[in-house]
Formats: sequence, structure tokens, C-alpha cells
Amino acid sequence: MVIGLLAAVAIGIFAFARMVASETQDRQVLEERDYSRNVAARLQAPSQVAIAGHDNSALAIKGDAGAAGSAAVAAPLKNGTEVFDQVCSTCHGAGIAGAPETSSP
Repeated sequence: MVIGLLAAVAIGIFAFARMVASETQDRQVLEERDYSRNVAARLQAPSQVAIAGHDNSALAIKGDAGAAGSAAVAAPLKNGTEVFDQVCSTCHGAGIAGAPETSSP
């Protein structure tokens, strides 16, 4: 009789858990669809590729006109040598803080 009572309680708990889960799963499916749509919208812009010989004007990088204090658009990209000379040579030229020194050609 005790085992039968425990089995009945277990079945009742299982049925209650299924009722609660079915309601929350329906809500989660709706939220999951919205989440997937938002992720797809965020990933859409970076996935565009400029192709040589085509009109790529829609892909041009535009400055942030709404930002306060933005005086100029970002500087054009530099090559590796210019970046090293501007940023890295400070420490690597003199061996500051154990940075390996670069040899001059």
C-alpha cells in the first residue's frame, strides 16, 4: 500500500511537471523564433562582400554622423610597417620591459 501511494504521488508530480513544461515550452518556442530572427538581422550586414567590377557603393563605410565630438572619419588603414613604426617600435626599439629588440636592416 505504501509503494502504491508513493507511485501515485510520483505520477501526480510527473503530470504536474508536464503541464507546467508544456506551457513554458510553447512560450520558449515563440521566443526562440524571435531570437533567431534577431540574430539573422545582426549578421546580415557584415556578410556582404565587395566584388571587383561591380557597383559596391552601397557597401561603403560611412562615418558616424550622429556621434558627438566625432571630428573626422577614421584614418585609412596602414600597412604593417607603418603600424610597427608608430606603435611597436617604442618598446621593441629600446627593449623596454623585456621586449625583444628588433634588428635594423
